Amino acid sequence: MPIFKEKFYIPDEIIEQSDKWGIKEYLITAINLVKKYFPSYHDLNFSLQRDYEIDDEWVTIDVSIDGDIEEVLDSYDKYIENLVYEIPWPERDKIRLSYNIT
Repeated sequence: MPIFKEKFYIPDEIIEQSDKWGIKEYLITAINLVKKYFPSYHDLNFSLQRDYEIDDEWVTIDVSIDGDIEEVLDSYDKYIENLVYEIPWPERDKIRLSYNIT
């Protein structure tokens, strides 16, 4: 289990649903990738999202990032490249990132 330098709260419903979907370890991997590729992140939050039209659900990692647009986009490309490498399909489809540049 990874050690996090900062404290943040993952709601019980996120942990329970992640466990149900079998993605809890992959959620931790995704969080570690956020921390690695967006070192100026803050306000890390989590939510369950649902698209009723296609009957799909996922966990969203919502993060605010300090930095300029080009730097953040470059970091996002690296995040996605490593996410694809470290988390198999279809599990990675259950974890999505939403970011806000501040």
